[in-house]
Amino acid sequence: MNLLALTGYAILAAICWGSADFLAARVSVLLDSGHVAALISVVALILAAGFSTLEPPESNIPLEAFVVCFASGAVAVIGLGMFFGLLSRYPASQVAPSSAAASSATPAIIGIFIDGAVGLIRIVGLITAVIAVCLGSFDKSAPNGRSTYLPLARPAIAGVLMGVYLATTGYYSDYGLQPVAAAHFGAVMTQVSRRKFPTERPALVCAVGCVLAGFLYHLAALSYRYSSSLGELSVSGAIASMYPLVTVVLAIVILRHRPNLIQIAGLALSVFAIGILNIS
Repeated sequence: MNLLALTGYAILAAICWGSADFLAARVSVLLDSGHVAALISVVALILAAGFSTLEPPESNIPLEAFVVCFASGAVAVIGLGMFFGLLSRYPASQVAPSSAAASSATPAIIGIFIDGAVGLIRIVGLITAVIAVCLGSFDKSAPNGRSTYLPLARPAIAGVLMGVYLATTGYYSDYGLQPVAAAHFGAVMTQVSRRKFPTERPALVCAVGCVLAGFLYHLAALSYRYSSSLGELSVSGAIASMYPLVTVVLAIVILRHRPNLIQIAGLALSVFAIGILNIS
């Protein structure tokens, strides 16, 4: 029963994160991607702080949980801004596989340093993730008629930064929503320091989109927290980190994006890499 619930919560988290990314990418066409990430972080912070008051108070939360989660939120929001910006300019089928592979590889590498477990399966997963990044980021059907090659570093870095958030919030999931709120607070403070909040009131459609995306992000964080607390982090992380693939599916269905065969191969390898990276 625990495994079934863990899987269900992790799938819900992936669906919510992927849907929120798709929505945020659409809003980023009208508003700066950094502003979008900032507004979403504020909404998620308010919701996380509010829901944390409904839980029994945790008196034994170590200070390191708040510090580490604050830092992870600070770097994750930079990755989100990069990811939204890329999705607003490039096809999701080109960006999301690279980001998905990188966001899955990051918790695996962190786990290696923490647990000291270097297995053949994880090595194969990391190699597969690199290949998936190379294939998934190639687009030979550019609108201007010229072949384009999306720089590997950009979606990969965004994925790594978001993977840090996945690893830390999952690791501290037993302490309730307060560490999650700390992560969102770190995200907000980072955007404040970078002056990434819009100086003018955003259009109504942008504001509504950011609020809805922020709600989906909070629902995803809540589901991921429950999933991680029910069993192995490697299982919940493997499923939840497939969220960029949801973004790809939405782009194909709603925006009629058509990935080429090379990108489809990268997408398939991303699914394979995400699955085996966390098996151990």
